[in-house]
Amino acid sequence: MQFVVKIVMVVFLTVSFVITAEARTRKIRNGTISMKAGQKAGLHEVLTWNKRCRSVRVKFRKIDSKHGRLYTRSARFRIKKRQSKACAGKSVRGYRVFFKAKRRYKGRSSVRYSLKPANIRDTYVFSRRLRIR
Repeated sequence: MQFVVKIVMVVFLTVSFVITAEARTRKIRNGTISMKAGQKAGLHEVLTWNKRCRSVRVKFRKIDSKHGRLYTRSARFRIKKRQSKACAGKSVRGYRVFFKAKRRYKGRSSVRYSLKPANIRDTYVFSRRLRIR
């Protein structure tokens, strides 16, 4: 009888660990941006850090970009006090996400991309609509 109880406890702990360790995809919609054809627009600044105020790697993946090109540029950022009191003023590496519209296209478009920080299990999918004039 005691042996059966131990097996049930092991199975229960294994199942509860699998449930808590499951990564989620969080979808975030941002507002519409107006831009001119052929021009670039900044969509996002990506910076993450750990408890020692050091940069954390973030995986960037293009999902969908119509009528233009989605790309990133590396940059250095200062952590603001409202972002973290412990790391305020420290400099971390990150990057900016840009969209450059086709020169001859005018109308509506959309863009989607995902970010996966190395220190967080979740993946964040961002979508944004663009109005190109």
